[in-house]
Amino acid sequence: MSKIRNYLLTACGFVVLVGAVVLSSPITAYSQTKATNVSVVNTAANPVPTQAQGTTNIAGNVSVTNTPTVNLASGSTVSVTNTPTVNLASGASVSISNTTANPVLVRSVDDAVRQIFKKQMQINMAAGEFGKNASFFVPAGKRLVIEHVSAAGFDDGDQHLQFEVDTNVNGEFASHFLVTERQGGHPFFRVSQQLRVYADPGTQVQVVVLRPTNTTPAVAAMTISGYYVDLP
Repeated sequence: MSKIRNYLLTACGFVVLVGAVVLSSPITAYSQTKATNVSVVNTAANPVPTQAQGTTNIAGNVSVTNTPTVNLASGSTVSVTNTPTVNLASGASVSISNTTANPVLVRSVDDAVRQIFKKQMQINMAAGEFGKNASFFVPAGKRLVIEHVSAAGFDDGDQHLQFEVDTNVNGEFASHFLVTERQGGHPFFRVSQQLRVYADPGTQVQVVVLRPTNTTPAVAAMTISGYYVDLP
């Protein structure tokens, strides 16, 4: 029995020694040599991080923070389509530098609130009158901006007719004198003049015709063009 036990112990020791040698030896791994494609499928909620190069199309919302600086090489352009919305944080600014050869297209923001105004008035002067006026009131809550005045008049006695527009702004009354031109050899006078005249809400606007003498009748008509702007 002693011999059999010694034999078994010797055999077990040999097996353990062989196992240790096998486990300690390096294992060679073999892979397929044929090239294959790898597809990575991610959802929009868990996208794969990438770095854009060259021309890149971006869909959806884009947030730009930390006041970034965008440097474009000479001749480069930036195209923005689909009317994007840009929200700037408090204190942020956008600077656009264009040359006179390539100006930035602009539109007056006042166009949406302008209310076109036009009024024509006639003045008839009898013999004995040196001047006469016609008037109207600016509606409450609105400011009148007069941009153009035209006038025409005729005096039977060949008297030179003079035209003016009177307005009130900030409690100050002012007369605006127009340039009158005689038409040919007849006592007929015309005015067509571009202006920038203001009249406050509730104030009176007057158009006035004057002449040096008052011996004969005269007739004139004046047209004012401009727009109203609502005031708070």
